[in-house]
Amino acid sequence: MSALNRIKKTISIILIFAGVALLGSQAYLYLQDKESVNKENQSFVLQDELAQEETDGNENALAGHSKTTSKQRKEQPFVLDWSAIKNENADVIAWIRIPGTNVNYPILQDTDEEKYLRHNLYGNYTRCGSIFTSEINKHPFSDFNTIIYGHNLNNGLMFSDLKKYAQTNFYNHHKTIYVFFPDESVKKYRVVAMRTAYDGDSEVYNTYGTSFYSYEAAVNNGNKIADAEIYTAKQIKSMITLSTCTNTSKDKRYIVFAVEV
Repeated sequence: MSALNRIKKTISIILIFAGVALLGSQAYLYLQDKESVNKENQSFVLQDELAQEETDGNENALAGHSKTTSKQRKEQPFVLDWSAIKNENADVIAWIRIPGTNVNYPILQDTDEEKYLRHNLYGNYTRCGSIFTSEINKHPFSDFNTIIYGHNLNNGLMFSDLKKYAQTNFYNHHKTIYVFFPDESVKKYRVVAMRTAYDGDSEVYNTYGTSFYSYEAAVNNGNKIADAEIYTAKQIKSMITLSTCTNTSKDKRYIVFAVEV
């Protein structure tokens, strides 16, 4: 065998081994990603068990609230097992739900602001993260403005539906946000504005604790919901700000404002 043929044979063997290694690595990554997705799906299934839809015969839509009307029960057709939720994770401070959307999750808060960016209710690492508030809110839902964060995912989960508030029809059918608390109380919010902002924008990421009139500027600046009723600061008791990535720019966010009603 000539030297040239030996070189060609060696190169062919190297290419074959390289190809096998490449296929092996791709298969490994595929299986790892599949396993990650399966674990995440299992996590959401477990989470859903904590928030169950009411049956028509269940008259206790909100345990402990004897004054709840039939209309309110119709608007809030599910119950929460707070004992199970708190046993699972004491960092859960509330539960947010927007009827007719995928937004139906516990809200968590930890002293480590980054923790729930990539960890779920069960403390497991996940790219989906959780819905959470940060340290800027020392007293979540007692502060004038509570800021709530969640990822914008390609699978439509977490806060992915927030971008749809730019569509008038979506807004008209999903104006109301409910936040449930461990003491069985419920706060109801009305969506009043949707805009974009950059991460860290003090006009948006602000509890308005000392100057809540600046909230009006934040709400009106670039509002994309033409039909929304804009409340003045004097008219509202408190508000929530929902924040998620636009996925078009690293630091740009979709922002949805809602006021307590």
